[in-house]
Amino acid sequence: MKKSVLGIVVFAAVLAVGFVLLSTGSKVQSAVITVQGMRCDDCAEKITSALQKQEGVQQAEVSLADGAAKVSYDTKVTSLASLEQTIANLGYSTPNVNAAAEVEKSRAGCDTEAKNAGDGCCAAKAKSI
Repeated sequence: MKKSVLGIVVFAAVLAVGFVLLSTGSKVQSAVITVQGMRCDDCAEKITSALQKQEGVQQAEVSLADGAAKVSYDTKVTSLASLEQTIANLGYSTPNVNAAAEVEKSRAGCDTEAKNAGDGCCAAKAKSI
């Protein structure tokens, strides 16, 4: 009888510890962030890469066609504001963070020929980082 009671107590303790560990674990949230100022696929790829490098980001996908970044992130490690700041640091505006006017000016003449020649919007942005 004592062994049965002891077994139940140990089992209950293990469950309680597991529940506490799970409740303090990561909380994944998804967000869609509107991105203004992208002019080519390279712009979207650079934003995707920067977001994926940010600690706490589990998945990031930026679409030039949609003008948005879809991001899944751990809210205990990073925040939506931090993600938007990462995008703004690359020279792109989001609903809550405006990019610097100088970077916008450097991308004003972006087109496929300039991009391929290495002196378009993406080249100017890469030099400013």
